[in-house]
Amino acid sequence: DAQKNEGHPLQTARPPCSSSINDAQKNTGAPPADKAPPAAPCPTDNTTLAAILARLAPARLDDDDHALLDALLDTMRVLERAFAEYEFATATQRLYSFFWNDFCDWYVEVAKTRVQDPAARAHVLAIQDLVLRQFLLLFAPFAPFITEELWHLLGYAPTGSTPTGSVPTESALTGSADIPVRDDAGKNARAPATPAAATTPIAPPATAPSSTTTTPASPATTASTVSATTKPTIASTTTSANIALLQNTRLETADALADALAKTGVTIDPAAAARVEKLRQTATLARQLKAEQNAARKRDIRLQALATDADWAALSASSAKLARIIGAAAIERTAAAPAHPAVVTPLGTLYLDTGAKTDPAAERARLAKELAQLEKHIAATEARLANQAFTGKAPPAVIAGARAQLAAQQTKRAETKRLLAAL
Repeated sequence: DAQKNEGHPLQTARPPCSSSINDAQKNTGAPPADKAPPAAPCPTDNTTLAAILARLAPARLDDDDHALLDALLDTMRVLERAFAEYEFATATQRLYSFFWNDFCDWYVEVAKTRVQDPAARAHVLAIQDLVLRQFLLLFAPFAPFITEELWHLLGYAPTGSTPTGSVPTESALTGSADIPVRDDAGKNARAPATPAAATTPIAPPATAPSSTTTTPASPATTASTVSATTKPTIASTTTSANIALLQNTRLETADALADALAKTGVTIDPAAAARVEKLRQTATLARQLKAEQNAARKRDIRLQALATDADWAALSASSAKLARIIGAAAIERTAAAPAHPAVVTPLGTLYLDTGAKTDPAAERARLAKELAQLEKHIAATEARLANQAFTGKAPPAVIAGARAQLAAQQTKRAETKRLLAAL
């Protein structure tokens, strides 16, 4: 709704809200409970930010942890600017991108193996709990009701602040009995009025007789009178004053959270985030190649990498993780270009071996289309960098980013031309 109201097209692919949070909390990937030994219990105190940070193990931080925390802090900074400038579309787009791309599509997937390690389980769960907590706080202005409910269900409210350990009802928060509730059959029903209200008639007002005709009270007037005089008294144990609501929780700034992380020994490594970004781009391009070759569902394919020593070192160090995310049996290094469909990635050229014979004509057409797109992007980037109006006003970091993008595009164009020539 937030995207629709701001005029942005809806992103309908795999909605993240309920299933992704559920996956993150269950940490799927482990065998079913009836087929696996019970996992050792680990502390899961989520009631305060300090409690979650205390569960982190700085010595167990890996590149994926650094990348996720770096993306979280960047998202918080983007929303701080967006709220200050009333750019709500920017805020919702960034929240969607962070939660789905950084958290669900990557971190939850790579964490499925780590949570099966008893030594790393508590740390990984703490990272996930921290991210979910901050995300709910950031998302609350756009989805106040579901974030409030999740805040309590996931244990972020202080213990004992919610009646009987459940999410506070609307009557407990508003003091109103005139709201729909669920009966035992799961159907909507009105909250019952007090017995006195159900049996005591409303006496007419004691006024002097009048010669004029008195108009009877309308049903609406009578109903409002009954409602106004029969509201039940809410017990002190369920008043809003005793309930720690998400909407009353202070949201830390990005700098404050970074300082809190630093005090626990967690210092974000930007180089680690850059390494993970290359792996993510490589995985995305490899999955696109599989889809183009009608092998998206095949998990027995093999990928062969034509890469430099440095790029192969990065690939081989994460080959098991990448193969699982891409859906491949293995990732191997090759010294010569095989006659297979290929894609240029930040970590070298990946060749897809599906076991079937490659159609040279179809592969030439695919590469020619990709080359045409690259030429278009390169021409646009070169024109922008040649425009004095752009280079004279843009910040140095933006100009440097555009030049780096141009260099990457030119490298990819040269490799794509080489692949075409090989065919």
